[in-house]
Amino acid sequence: MKLNRKIFVSFLSITFFTGSPSTYAAVNLDLYTGASLNKNTYEMKEQFGGKVFKENPTSLEFFIGHTFSENWFGEFSYEQSSKNHRTNALVAGDYYPGAILIFNGEFSVLNTQYQLKQSTFYAGYNLPLDGYIQNLEAFAALGLSWSKITAQLEVIDDEFPGLPAQADIELSKRTFKERKLIPSIRLGATYKLYDTVKVRCTGTWRNLSRLQPKSSERADLPTQIKIKNSMSFGIGLQVSI
Repeated sequence: MKLNRKIFVSFLSITFFTGSPSTYAAVNLDLYTGASLNKNTYEMKEQFGGKVFKENPTSLEFFIGHTFSENWFGEFSYEQSSKNHRTNALVAGDYYPGAILIFNGEFSVLNTQYQLKQSTFYAGYNLPLDGYIQNLEAFAALGLSWSKITAQLEVIDDEFPGLPAQADIELSKRTFKERKLIPSIRLGATYKLYDTVKVRCTGTWRNLSRLQPKSSERADLPTQIKIKNSMSFGIGLQVSI
C-alpha cells in the first residue's frame, strides 16, 4: 500500500521522540497521537460493482486527539485503504456496474481497482473501567468523515475472438470518483501499557452507501458503482505527547 511518505515519517518521528523519557521534562497527557491497522468490510452492491471489485481491504489510520476532561475528548484521523486490485470474469446473468445485465453468449474479464481515503473528526466519551480491569478504558464517539472513493475498471478480454487491442482496452476504461461527508460511529477500548503508551482497539460503522459515483465516460452507457455501509475493525498504539 502506497502511503503519503511525509505523514508516515512524521508519525514515526512523533512516536520515537515522545516515547523517550529524556526527550521532554514533562509529558502533556491531554494530547495524544497514534496509528492503527484496520480491516474493513468494504463491499459493492450486487448490480453496482458486486463481484467486480475486491472486498474487505486493509487500511492504515493515523490520529491525533485531545482529552478535555477525564471523560470527554476530540480527535482527528486520516485513513487510507490499500489499492485493491482484482481481475474477475463476468458471465451471463452477472451485472456490469450500473445494473447492466450480461446476456447469454457474452462475457467480460475486468481488471479493477479502488481506494478510499477518509479524514474524520470525532467527539467522544471515555469510560474508565478500573473497577473491573485496571488500566482499561472503553470509549464511544460520533464522527463526520470527508470520504473520497476513486475506482477504475477496464475490459481485458471478452467474447470476441482474440484479445482486445490496447486501444480497445483504453476505450473500455471507466473511472469513478466522488467525495461526500459521511457520518460514522466508533466504539473502542484502550489498555495502558506504560504511563504514556496504550494499546487501542476500535470498531467503526460508516454510512458509505452515500457514495454512488458514476463514470464520466460514455454518457450513452452510464456505469455506476454503489458501496454498502461498512464496518472497520482496528488495532494500534496510542501515545501521549
